[in-house]
Amino acid sequence: MRGIFVVGLLGLSFAACQLDTTPDDDGGDSLDDLVDGGDIIGDDSGDDADATDAPCEEDEPLRAELRNPENLTCDEFTVGSCTPGAPIPTWGVCESECQDLNEEACSTTSACRVVKDAECLIQFDCLTDYIGCFPTDMDVDDSIDCWTADAIQCSRSPKCSAAHSTAGGGARPFEFCIIEGKSPGLCDLPVACDQAPPNCPQGTTPGVANSCYTGACIPEDLCQDF
Repeated sequence: MRGIFVVGLLGLSFAACQLDTTPDDDGGDSLDDLVDGGDIIGDDSGDDADATDAPCEEDEPLRAELRNPENLTCDEFTVGSCTPGAPIPTWGVCESECQDLNEEACSTTSACRVVKDAECLIQFDCLTDYIGCFPTDMDVDDSIDCWTADAIQCSRSPKCSAAHSTAGGGARPFEFCIIEGKSPGLCDLPVACDQAPPNCPQGTTPGVANSCYTGACIPEDLCQDF
């Protein structure tokens, strides 16, 4: 629009050399009147400035409490209309249908996933290894390899079960992921089958059951001698 304004001024400046710029006797507009009055075609810069300078009117912020797959805590996220901030993750919501389900019902509900107690799962010294039922991530991916999945990946598939350890303050850190209903095995047992061990990261050891590797990588601090 500014370019149109400049061209208009140049054309009118030329016309000013030919015309009297004082008001006519019949009350017609002079060049000064046209410029001062903003009657030049294309001069809508004032409207643009008003639109650009208008303050953002903040709506009521959107708040969501989501279940953190890393430690099972409820984390709150807030997004405002004028200050959106970081993207909200796709974790499951805290208050979900899953939270009151027993293990059997949880395992048959596609929007939910079974979470196990890592120590109880490995050491067999608990009445139950079932921590509870938690929502799956909203970005579901059934193709995930449960045995090698991290906390986020494990939460994205209802076919996987996450194993978490006990910690203070309500947080339960993620330890490893298994196929739902499968045992991770035990640590340091002899292997008699023709099977390559999983490529476990440092600080973990392959789980063994029925003389074969299960595919799980168990943190060494969870292992105990049998």
